[in-house]
Amino acid sequence: MAAADGLQLYLDALGPNKRLSDDEDRRILCEYHEDWVAMRGGAAELVSAKHRDASMDAYRTVNQLADEGGLAHLFLRWRALKEKPTCRLATSGGLLSGDPQDLEAVTISLREMRLSDKQITVNGEHAALVAKLCTAIHTHGEKHLPPEWKKGDAKEISAEAQKEEVARFLSMLDIRHGLTRRADIGFLAPSKFAKPVVDYLGYDVPCESVWNAVYGIFHTRMRAAGPRVNAVISPVLAFVNGGGATYAG
Repeated sequence: MAAADGLQLYLDALGPNKRLSDDEDRRILCEYHEDWVAMRGGAAELVSAKHRDASMDAYRTVNQLADEGGLAHLFLRWRALKEKPTCRLATSGGLLSGDPQDLEAVTISLREMRLSDKQITVNGEHAALVAKLCTAIHTHGEKHLPPEWKKGDAKEISAEAQKEEVARFLSMLDIRHGLTRRADIGFLAPSKFAKPVVDYLGYDVPCESVWNAVYGIFHTRMRAAGPRVNAVISPVLAFVNGGGATYAG
């Protein structure tokens, strides 16, 4: 999926003349803040990638999303980076009806507020889910909690202030679930991720060759560190950072 993001960033950067401009600055930063960071100029998106085998299937609780889905760690990295990046959970797992799907609905609602330059407001319907995620962050991010989140610390902030931070985080979060599983990616990736680039450039080369070359670069780098033409490519930087989120209590 990191390789897919790289191809999408490249495709987005190509102008009408099918070339990169001299001042173009789009990059993938591998295995540093998160699994990777998609960067375009001053905009950055932290991505947590979580594969789930068919036997594990859907996330059933907010607690699972925080732990196995990596949302607790993603929140803490976002907070450490001064709440500036947008964030994405990219997972092959689905979301069970109930709290997981409801949390996704909350992210969409809060994101719309942020992109409309409105203050982030959590209504009664959303408040319980924000509180559950806040509790789960305490549970699964306990070893890495900032001083402000530690009970009894001189810098401790109120529980309400912590929930406000979580609400702002959710307004910056995109949950992409049900993505291609490992068993299928080798067959589907060339046509899904490389072919749109090859077609746009008009090259007479097998898309399998392009995918293998790009994937090889990303695989090496990740290991070293630790009907629309592009409708099926990963939605990189779908929601540009903007001015960040403000909270209205």
